[in-house]
Amino acid sequence: MYQILDELRRLGAPPVSINTSFNVRGEPVVDDVRQALEAARTIGLDFLVLNDRVVDLK
Repeated sequence: MYQILDELRRLGAPPVSINTSFNVRGEPVVDDVRQALEAARTIGLDFLVLNDRVVDLK
């Protein structure tokens, strides 16, 4: 986590991370990649970070 926040700071962005549950209202928290992609599309995310990949959902 330190490396991520330090890189954000180095790039001039606020070194902040917000941790929250990832789910659609009324649904359980996502448990796998398929559920993560489905939820991200449902809630209208532009991008989703999965491990070391950034998925462009636009």
